[in-house]
Amino acid sequence: MRFGGSLTPGGCVVPARRYLGLRVGDVNSPDYNTHQRCARGTCPFNEQASENLWNTGAVYDYALVIGVNTRRVPGAGSVFFLHVSDGASTAGCVAIRASTLVSILRWVQAGTLIAVSSRQEMVAGAAQSLNGNV
Repeated sequence: MRFGGSLTPGGCVVPARRYLGLRVGDVNSPDYNTHQRCARGTCPFNEQASENLWNTGAVYDYALVIGVNTRRVPGAGSVFFLHVSDGASTAGCVAIRASTLVSILRWVQAGTLIAVSSRQEMVAGAAQSLNGNV
């Protein structure tokens, strides 16, 4: 599934969703690793331990879910995203340039598996391939 503040670009097969609310990161809450909507300051979980997917800035202009802790095991991460990089490290997600992510979003379809590599040449090669340069 893809989501983000910028639901375009066009040409994407996988439908996008706007997320309003919080992804619950409070490992002590029965709502851990679920998406909840509640007014700020009234949520029945630790809001500081949760992530506001709508109001996070440009990093979630475009994003793709690449993994989920489906058993909701506390401490094992919740959802792992491929999203836009702001130059900072992530807390478990993969962040890349917006232009590369847009290319991937136009290419990906339901059931696509995404392999993550720390080898820069593999990333560059994949980006070139997506852009039709290989």
